[in-house]
Amino acid sequence: MKKIISEITRLGKLHIQLIEAQNIATVVSQIKSNIKPITLDNNYLFKNLTTGKGLYVFFAKFPFKNYEELLEFGYKWGFLQDKNAPANCPRFHKGNSKLKITKKNLHENEYISFYLGKSENIQKRVLEHIDTGLDKTVYALKLKARSNILTDIQFKLGYVEFEINDNSYFCVELLEKEVRKIYRPIVGKQ
Repeated sequence: MKKIISEITRLGKLHIQLIEAQNIATVVSQIKSNIKPITLDNNYLFKNLTTGKGLYVFFAKFPFKNYEELLEFGYKWGFLQDKNAPANCPRFHKGNSKLKITKKNLHENEYISFYLGKSENIQKRVLEHIDTGLDKTVYALKLKARSNILTDIQFKLGYVEFEINDNSYFCVELLEKEVRKIYRPIVGKQ
């Protein structure tokens, strides 16, 4: 048991080092340097997207003029605990949307973080978010299937790849948790 406690303690110290502010800033910088505009009807754009492990962020630019219009989108998308929202879809987070939206970025049509995720194969996972139908049980954004509520919304995708072995993948979740605090996406786990 002493050895297990010792290893847990060692991992705890490594965890603290991994999530240091400088490391998280580097991850965010890499995501920003890999941002590309995307459209929901052109999957060929994703052929060059990495099949590696990492984090990805969907960014959205909304045509709305005020916060109330964004909330209306949230009602259509589905709020947390909304039993009428499509199954296995990430929910709209009202609290994060209020923090992200200001009059300035609505009027200037700035992109805001829409959804943050992790995957062992970024390309495959992003395509699932776009192409999965509402009738499927895969947990995904299901963007094409919900195109009726995405009218005039533009998307970009940013990502960071980690060239790590399978045994190290659990660290991506630790990084995701910290990056989520920075981006505070308006849809998904909070």
